[in-house]
Amino acid sequence: NVANLYNKSVKAYSFEVGLRYLVSDCLSFNLSVNPYIPLTDYLDDVATGNQNDSYTSILLGFSYSLYELSR
Repeated sequence: NVANLYNKSVKAYSFEVGLRYLVSDCLSFNLSVNPYIPLTDYLDDVATGNQNDSYTSILLGFSYSLYELSR
């Protein structure tokens, strides 16, 4: 942004949706998707087309607890 064509601070929307599958009291598998939608086309310092830039992160993992939950 040497020519000061755009503002370096922009608003963005981000949310996360996920699933957790309990295999046992101590083990679970996780899957989540997190889209990030800024209100600018200059995220990569290049404006092309008529849509704003965006990206999505996907998380796949597992959780293991060393302590079993008491009921």
